[in-house]
Amino acid sequence: MAATFSSKAEVRKYVTAFSTNQFETFSAYYTPDVKLDLNKDVQIVGSDNIIAFFKEQRKVMDENLRIDGIVLDETGCVIRADVTFTSLVDMDEGFFGMPPIKRGQGYNTPYLIWYSLTKDGKTKCLKGEKDFMDYVGNFNEDNFSGYSAYYSNDIFMNIASLSEKSFKGYMEWIKPMHAVLTETLALQKLAFDKDGKYIVADFHTKFRSKGVFETEHFAGKWGPIYGDKGPLVRMVVWYHLDPDGYIVQLEAISTLMEAAPPRALERSA
Repeated sequence: MAATFSSKAEVRKYVTAFSTNQFETFSAYYTPDVKLDLNKDVQIVGSDNIIAFFKEQRKVMDENLRIDGIVLDETGCVIRADVTFTSLVDMDEGFFGMPPIKRGQGYNTPYLIWYSLTKDGKTKCLKGEKDFMDYVGNFNEDNFSGYSAYYSNDIFMNIASLSEKSFKGYMEWIKPMHAVLTETLALQKLAFDKDGKYIVADFHTKFRSKGVFETEHFAGKWGPIYGDKGPLVRMVVWYHLDPDGYIVQLEAISTLMEAAPPRALERSA
């Protein structure tokens, strides 16, 4: 009988097999066309290709998952885990963007991993915590379709300056604003709850003008924007997730960190 994510006990069996290099055991949970998204630049399609990737990886780096929480239903699974990577060789160039390390050294990092399931409980799509950085990157590049793909259709946008808090209302508000200014999110802290239901992100957000746009009182309280001058704002954002990992509610609390100098002072300086 094929292995499936039919229970949390089965999920734990999968994680144990994955952490102990039992390739045939953990790959039994995959469909032939399974897709692994490591980040926005690395995607591997097909069970055989994924296993080949991990066999090569485990020659230089051990990977062990310690489960902190599991959310499971008939459509998907979310695993919250502390992942320990231990190098088996000296790695002068680091590992997947991590700093260089010597043999026997390693990294420990929390991960939130999404598994989308077929009707019979097979894994069809794997997504890791780096998806959040993909979301932020798409936002900073004004790729509306890219970052809104993480929203549910009935998302509630609990943003104080937004009058219509639906997805449609948010897009009608954000697109004209980003047509005249840039809003760049710099992530400071990121936290996931153990059940995979919430993400909390602490951003330092910089606003700047695009071209000729100027204002003396941006948002009525954050001071002027002109040229490359604009406010620096701290935004703490709560993301409420559905079982599939889509954002169903977003709440933002914003405070001014530093206002741009008034235009008159800038000219006299």
